Amino acid sequence: MRKYAVLLSTLSWAQIIHYTENFNGGTPPGWTLNSSDLGSNPNPFNRWVVDAPYTAAHTQTAANPAFCQLNDPSFCQSVSGPAVPAQPSGISGSPQSPFMYISFNPTWNGANCPTAPSLTPILYIEPTSIFPCYPVQSSFARSGAIPIPPGTQPIKVSFFWLCQGGPNAYGQVYYSTNGTTWTQVSSRNGSSFFRNQPSWYADTISLSLSRPATLYLGFQFVNNPGGGGMEPPFGIDEVVVWEESGSSPTTSITLSPPVSMMCAGSGLSVSFSTSGTFSPTNTFQVELSDAAGSFANPTVIGTGTSSPIACLVPSNIPSGSYRVRVTSTSPVAVSNDEPIQVISLGGLTCSASPNPATPGSLVTFTLGGTGLPSGPFTILWDPDDGSGQRTNSAASLPTNLTHTYNTQGGYAVSFRVTHNASGCFNDCAVPLMIDPSGFLPIISYEGGYLSVRGLLLGQEVEVYDLTGRLLYKGEGNISLPFPPYAVYILKVRDDGGIKIVRGVTP
Repeated sequence: MRKYAVLLSTLSWAQIIHYTENFNGGTPPGWTLNSSDLGSNPNPFNRWVVDAPYTAAHTQTAANPAFCQLNDPSFCQSVSGPAVPAQPSGISGSPQSPFMYISFNPTWNGANCPTAPSLTPILYIEPTSIFPCYPVQSSFARSGAIPIPPGTQPIKVSFFWLCQGGPNAYGQVYYSTNGTTWTQVSSRNGSSFFRNQPSWYADTISLSLSRPATLYLGFQFVNNPGGGGMEPPFGIDEVVVWEESGSSPTTSITLSPPVSMMCAGSGLSVSFSTSGTFSPTNTFQVELSDAAGSFANPTVIGTGTSSPIACLVPSNIPSGSYRVRVTSTSPVAVSNDEPIQVISLGGLTCSASPNPATPGSLVTFTLGGTGLPSGPFTILWDPDDGSGQRTNSAASLPTNLTHTYNTQGGYAVSFRVTHNASGCFNDCAVPLMIDPSGFLPIISYEGGYLSVRGLLLGQEVEVYDLTGRLLYKGEGNISLPFPPYAVYILKVRDDGGIKIVRGVTP
């Protein structure tokens, strides 16, 4: 069930732009993509390039770093780079314009591997501490001289970036007024490590300059052993150097009409009006706080250049009292925020006890979980024994339901739990076995394999999915390469017929 809200905000500011670069024309004049600044290597195996890598691609590198200087193609392996997410409309040429980013150099050390694809993949290789072929290297890209005229307003730089990286693989941003001595700056999120951001993030940073000045910008990808990270590496687009001019922004936000509750995973339509002058590269963002109402690390749930903005409340967040606000990227302005109650049943769990049970036993089902809202709830459930659906009420979760099963077999017991005040709901199911024997095989699912252990001599196993399709029939006590279906039905046969029927959820 989805509920929609409308937000209204007002922002105003004027600005003076001193420099812009969108990389749509390739490597910009005056820029050095791989310089030796701050100890970086001008010929790194992870190097800065300008391209438009919007489809997944791969390149070739030595499978074992010890062999990369042998020029033997038999030691080569494929290394894949991901497809880059579409750019927001605040980037010139979006959604798939060229930008500056880190990519592995497939010709590093003269490795005799197949030629790299025409589309350069966005990926990086971690250095190795044992072999000399992939030493510790950082990659530095720097702009040419940017003249800053006399004035009193602070100078700011805005840009979009992405970088997943890891603990020892991350981006850093610098500026210089002489092209030699560099000053490190932090993201607007407060961190000097530009990482953990696999999608485009709009950033604005204030620089401490004595005007007039000559400004240089620097972007470095730091790559140390044991990075433990993931693609994409550091990527940069839509660089703007500017200063504020005119009155300070005045912002307000009003829920219209008021919406007290939203379901996790539901749509949110945000409408707003503006006054003042915004950069052509400006993007408006709708931000969601954490469950405590803090914007220290907000979640961007929608972006756009004009009203309205279609947003999506994340489906994986817990229930809580959140807040919503609107921000702009160029220039930066922040509206006030308003509360919004998010109802999430994503952490719902269900279990049965005893399981397996003997015919005639009373089985207790427990519905609970984490991150759930306060009640009351309505529960629609089906014992799957032909007795039909039934409806129960619960003042809170966890709660227990009971049912007696008289016939041997496997049952898929299903539940739908609805939060009464919001209408938000989620489904849950549990496989239940009714078996008169005291013997059951040991079943587990790990790494794509269903393992059956503890079968007796002469017994064979049959595995079905819930549609009744036979997936396997044959010897037991083996590992079976099955996909992770929600529920399996397992039958064990011997000369006397079916002895055991059991369900298992991987």
